[in-house]
Amino acid sequence: MSKPVYERRYDIDWLRAFAMLTVFFFHNARFFDFLDWHVKNAERSLGMFLFVGFCDTWQMPLLMVISGIGSWCALEHRTAGQYLVDRVKRLLVPLYTVGLFILIPAQYYWDRVTKGRFTGSLWDKSHQDRS
Repeated sequence: MSKPVYERRYDIDWLRAFAMLTVFFFHNARFFDFLDWHVKNAERSLGMFLFVGFCDTWQMPLLMVISGIGSWCALEHRTAGQYLVDRVKRLLVPLYTVGLFILIPAQYYWDRVTKGRFTGSLWDKSHQDRS
């Protein structure tokens, strides 16, 4: 018995690549829009503001549709249990290792410093936290 051949959906791959590239440009545009963010350029742009607004409206729904299509295709080739184990290994393990221990503390510190609610250093116990 031979293994079934699965046809790759290159259109979905290109849509995913486009969506991820848009995420990159979206975050770079945030420096120049009129909305509040961690770091802002002194010069703001109406074009960047409109781009951010457009992406903010469509970016997450597009990523959710792409994720749903990927899940649908993945479930055609494996059981629900295999799919769940694969998702835990590919998503939850990196989230809790990198996200919880590296990204979240740095993001919290950066947010407090840029909003003027924290002075000192992350390791200094005598810092002033003005919440």
